[in-house]
Amino acid sequence: MKELNAAQMGTGAGAPCKLPRPVVFADGHGCARLRVECTVVPKNNTGGAVDYTGAKAKDAAACMFSLSTLKVGDKAVEVIDNALPYARAREMLVIMSHDDFLINGTPINQLADATVISAAVAAGANAAAVVIEFVRAFEVVDLGEHAYDYAPGASFMRQIQHEFQRGATFDSGGQFVQSAAADFLWIADTFQTHDDKWPTVPRLSLNEEAGRASSGPAEPCGLLAMWDYTGIGSAIALTIFSLTRKNDAPIHDNARASRVVRDASYWLPLGAYNPNLLVALLHALPDASEKNEIPVGQGWSISQTAAEMAPFKTAWLYIPSRDELAVDSVIGPNVQTAEGVKLVSASLKSTGRLDPKLAALEPFILAHRGSADFETRRGRAYQTGHAPVTHIPDADLRQAQAQIAAAKTPEEQQARASQVAAALAAGLPGGSRAAKGSPTPIAQSLGSKFGATVTR
Repeated sequence: MKELNAAQMGTGAGAPCKLPRPVVFADGHGCARLRVECTVVPKNNTGGAVDYTGAKAKDAAACMFSLSTLKVGDKAVEVIDNALPYARAREMLVIMSHDDFLINGTPINQLADATVISAAVAAGANAAAVVIEFVRAFEVVDLGEHAYDYAPGASFMRQIQHEFQRGATFDSGGQFVQSAAADFLWIADTFQTHDDKWPTVPRLSLNEEAGRASSGPAEPCGLLAMWDYTGIGSAIALTIFSLTRKNDAPIHDNARASRVVRDASYWLPLGAYNPNLLVALLHALPDASEKNEIPVGQGWSISQTAAEMAPFKTAWLYIPSRDELAVDSVIGPNVQTAEGVKLVSASLKSTGRLDPKLAALEPFILAHRGSADFETRRGRAYQTGHAPVTHIPDADLRQAQAQIAAAKTPEEQQARASQVAAALAAGLPGGSRAAKGSPTPIAQSLGSKFGATVTR
């Protein structure tokens, strides 16, 4: 755990609060969660004594964290959460971590509306300060031992930009107002790690569409969860639905929504908060899943047999795939140094075998010149004042050339060159596609270098 910085938010609607920079984060650590504690003092704005209750504190939480934005990058900014509504941020936490936001140390789902926090607060007097904790998780607890695999490292955390915007309604009953500027404290829940990872952290895609279909992420990605937020699981109006992706097998094909929601609740570990008490969870990873169980694809959509959901209101929790262009334009400028740094896919260091499409979702490890990873692993190298370059160690190239030369006929050589090129490209930015399609540019260029003809 590490305190990052503190700031204040005013009392007016739309007041912003930003994490002050620079952010100091220690080498050798990663961040499982970014927690933000807001301490706010409610003031009785009526003419008589009034209790300050759990319901009013929940209103205050939704007000203080009305919209949240998370960005990363000092030179090339990537927007991860773009003005994310409070309710969606809370749902994301519940599904990623099976935890909830806190009010005075109590999870919101365990705080009854009628609970008296400050009794008989006199007219014009302040209630006791309320501490509200907002959490932006990077861990995915359903991945078990791999829960921290998509959590960012030190270089990423030093370049984060996090901010909130205040809502208009502090107390829906109109009895209490915010008495003074609220204090915000950012805290990182850290863990020790050897690798300095720059991941495409899990994020949300939101869509509200009329009709019988709703679109999810169009880009290649791995889908962790998908839910409808128009009603809770037991009250969903949806009956039969299909959850599909372009050019690949559907996740659900004409499935009964109530059965999927019920099964999703059974997957949760004992004692965890059931997200179906908030939303209708229509897809999720089982508890203690392997990464190979993450469905990967593009062109995601959900459709209903009848227009029961009008409009469809869907949230898609996903991990984007990165191609070479995205790495060069987003990550490269933010990590390049005068000495040089190489981005090595974490899939190259994976102890288990990953599907090639899944490997494209893996974080990149920042390997600095002189390190073992820089010298021995293939990756994308960046240095201030130099163009990015795909670097394959000489030993790997010599081994590849020997394997090709061992083929007995020109046809066998060409076929083996294609195989070797694909093997070398795997783990490079853009070297593994997250969706079915044509060979990657890296595999094509390597194949040409070895004398292979790579066709579509």
